Amino acid sequence: ERGDYKGMSTEQVEKLRGREKKKERIRQANTAAAAFYAKCLLSLPVAGKARSHLRSRNISPESIREFAFGYAPDCYFQSEQSRNAQPANEKNKAAIEKKSWGEGSLVEYLANLGFTPDEIVESGLAVRTKGMVSKRGIGKSVKDGTLSTEETDDRSRDEEKGET
Repeated sequence: ERGDYKGMSTEQVEKLRGREKKKERIRQANTAAAAFYAKCLLSLPVAGKARSHLRSRNISPESIREFAFGYAPDCYFQSEQSRNAQPANEKNKAAIEKKSWGEGSLVEYLANLGFTPDEIVESGLAVRTKGMVSKRGIGKSVKDGTLSTEETDDRSRDEEKGET
C-alpha cells in the first residue's frame, strides 16, 4: 500500500493524501460548475440572447461543447429591465414572486451536490466576504458551515457598525 510513498513518514503520507483528496474535490467542483453553466446556456429562457449571439457569430454547437461555453444566470440581483417586466401570465407571476434571492445559483447548486462552503471557495468558484460565500462577492450567508439563502445588505450592516 505504501509503495508510492516509499521513504515517507506516516505523517507525510497522510498530508500528501489530504492534498490529493483536496485537489480531486476542486476538480470535481469545477467540472460540476462547467456542467451547471452549460445547462444554463442550453435550457434557461433568459439565456436566449446569449444563444442568439452565439448563432450570430456562427459558433457551432460542437464548438460550444468543446470550449465549454456557458451562461451564468443572475440569481442575486435582477436587471432593472427584468424587475420591471410584466409576467406573461399568472403562472409566470407566481414563479417570479416565489423565487428567493440566490435561488438557482452556482453556490446553491454545488451545496446541493454536497460541496462545503470551504470547498466552493477553494475551488475558485466563489469568494468569502464578511461571513458570506458568494459568486463574485454576492451571496448566501454561511453560518456554522451551513449555507443560508437570507438576503444581506452590506450598507445597512456597515451602518450598524458605524462604518459608513
